[in-house]
Amino acid sequence: MGTRQVTTKTIPLKAYEQLCRDISKAHGSSVYFRDIKSGNLLFKETLKGSDGKIVEIINPKVMMIDIDDMVSPNIGEKDRIAGTAKYLTEELLVKKTAGTNDSDERKREVEQTLKNADNYALLLCLLEGTSSKFRRVPFAPSSGKQFYDKGIYNDSSTDIDQQSVIYSAAKGIVKPEYMARVMNFLSDPQKYQLDENVLDVINWS
Repeated sequence: MGTRQVTTKTIPLKAYEQLCRDISKAHGSSVYFRDIKSGNLLFKETLKGSDGKIVEIINPKVMMIDIDDMVSPNIGEKDRIAGTAKYLTEELLVKKTAGTNDSDERKREVEQTLKNADNYALLLCLLEGTSSKFRRVPFAPSSGKQFYDKGIYNDSSTDIDQQSVIYSAAKGIVKPEYMARVMNFLSDPQKYQLDENVLDVINWS
């Protein structure tokens, strides 16, 4: 489990589009990332040239780093438990593992949970990167537990003021026709599964 690393500046939403496209494509091939978090994402707007001058990058993109050990083309083996507490719920962590002798139905359930976990973490990263107010919402219980039992938008996780901040941040990036589904998903990602890819629910225009 890693620690939460928060960028100190707001990242343009468009910078996340290729990342979401890559994750959507990976999910289509049953490849899951297991530890998506802001600390594993890199955003650079400038590069240093050979002459030492700083060069601005045109259309900079958010890229994933340090994921070699976290990507798995297989479905949820028990020895591949991975993830960061603040970007998961307790239920997602427990349900995204399967044994090699589990039934095909159980493995299909685990695959859906792996997708849910990736999408939940990815949405939190988008909200965290694009909204400075969202970063002030606690990602874990004040009781000392590592995980919320349900999602960050659930009444058991955050209060009404914090939920207002979450809703406003989501409204700023999610297509209106998907808002209800996305907020339900952020409330309980296992109960209200997001059938669409994150790529498709974000308003990139």
